[in-house]
Amino acid sequence: MAQAGSVPNSTFALISESGLDWASPQGPIMREVADWQLEELEKLNQA
Repeated sequence: MAQAGSVPNSTFALISESGLDWASPQGPIMREVADWQLEELEKLNQA
């Protein structure tokens, strides 16, 4: 896909960018998902 011109992106970046305003009603949901993903990434880094 990158050869076709798309820009690879991480799931965390997509979650972060999808929230136009983290103070919106969806903000706490996005924070919960982001926090969970950061915890899982940390487990991978420790392995």
